[in-house]
Amino acid sequence: MKYIISESQYKILFEQNVPNSIKRRANKKTLEKYILLSKRNNPPYCQEHEDGYDYADAVIDDAIDYFLTEVGPEIEEINEYGDILEYLRMMYRNLFGESLVYHYENNCIPDES
Repeated sequence: MKYIISESQYKILFEQNVPNSIKRRANKKTLEKYILLSKRNNPPYCQEHEDGYDYADAVIDDAIDYFLTEVGPEIEEINEYGDILEYLRMMYRNLFGESLVYHYENNCIPDES
């Protein structure tokens, strides 16, 4: 049997799988330090990324890695790990995605070869 649910209903069901410890730690102020670290370690080289969205995804993925490393390596072993990654990815994109795309478009460093 199939059910049709709205996007907001899906979000509620999806977020129930994410542990409260992650939800409490994942706020804009906390996540911003990981984005800044990731931006510093991933300069916007034009040749390495197809566009600003590709760059934003790369920076966000690194920021998630930094965040989860601080939370602890055992987080990868829980059943909800995939949901946690998706939750953090959506949160980072909503909070920082647009500014990362603009950062890439305005500061793209051409290949010096």
